[in-house]
Amino acid sequence: MPERIIHFAQDEKFINSAHRQFEAVCPGKNEFLIVSHAHDFKYVVPQPGMVKVSAEEAVARAKTIGKNDLVVFHSLAEVFFPMVLAVKKKVPKVWFCFGYEIYNDRHFYSENTSFDRLTRARFGVPDLPLSVKIKEFVHRILRKLNPGTPLSVIETKRKAISRMDYLCSSFAEEQAAIQKLIKQTKKPFSFWYYPIENMVDVNRGPAIEKPDILVGNSGHATGNHLDVFEKIKPYDFTGRKVVVPLSYGNRSYIDAILPDGKAMLGSHFHPLTEFYALEDYNKILDRCGVAILNCRRQQALGNTIALIWLGSKVFLSEKNPFFHYLRRIGVTVFSYESDLNEANCQVLLTADEIQQNRKALQEHLNAALLHAELKADIQSIP
Repeated sequence: MPERIIHFAQDEKFINSAHRQFEAVCPGKNEFLIVSHAHDFKYVVPQPGMVKVSAEEAVARAKTIGKNDLVVFHSLAEVFFPMVLAVKKKVPKVWFCFGYEIYNDRHFYSENTSFDRLTRARFGVPDLPLSVKIKEFVHRILRKLNPGTPLSVIETKRKAISRMDYLCSSFAEEQAAIQKLIKQTKKPFSFWYYPIENMVDVNRGPAIEKPDILVGNSGHATGNHLDVFEKIKPYDFTGRKVVVPLSYGNRSYIDAILPDGKAMLGSHFHPLTEFYALEDYNKILDRCGVAILNCRRQQALGNTIALIWLGSKVFLSEKNPFFHYLRRIGVTVFSYESDLNEANCQVLLTADEIQQNRKALQEHLNAALLHAELKADIQSIP
């Protein structure tokens, strides 16, 4: 067991849950360094063992960490690179991958891979330009000729990734996907930011009336909304709304697809463009007997789990690793590519199927099990 667990994090909503879980398994051993130049926290609720530091202070603290400690980086945001490199090589380091570090970086991942046909045609983005590749190549040559030349941002990032001993993704399929993209193998580390008890009311039964259909979870092109609209527009939606959450995301993308949703789905199109209180939003989700999430990469895990728990019939892309994880643990989830059709949207899950899905989620994502796995992984680190 490490003497201390030092966490480097930003002011993110996930950090409160991480603090609770690490304190549950290693009480009093955790130090959370929240790197921020803001006067007050926006999301983090201050707790004993949490301290706000500047980036400069965090680098100084990183240099003092001993080999008997464990370091956890909650994401690999660019601000963390100097801290990673300041920690001694022999200190075990865990990277909690948020996904954006790789999926939003064209050096590792082409965003076009996330786009279905219509979305790619309209919102596709250029891959890494040749001029950037040439500039980076020249920079590497110059650095060999003059070793004092500083690392570029991408070189620093690659070096920071190489320093990570452990990679924490929420499930094995995503771990494999990230390792393939970074072309490095890391030891696995188990952690979910939100146990099932923190995502849903486990004592509440599903709604009886679930007439509506949910499409997507946010206003990002990776939701491939246009392709879903095109696929379902011939369906009979009598008495049903097609609910499309668009209250946050890329504003220009949201503005661009709103007319298409109206044109293709008519009066059944029901975009959510304003923020709802959580209780009101959950009531909307509770009426959705079908959910179509055509994301081709890990995205909207919390929303997907909540929808499954509430009894929705969820369609996910087979290109999404989360689809394969859910199938592996025994959740009845449907293929966007193979199973989505009008007949399947008319037939909702049975009470037995909903109960089986809940049982599978409860068995694999309950707090007691996740805490036990977290403690075992911490104890296994030499």
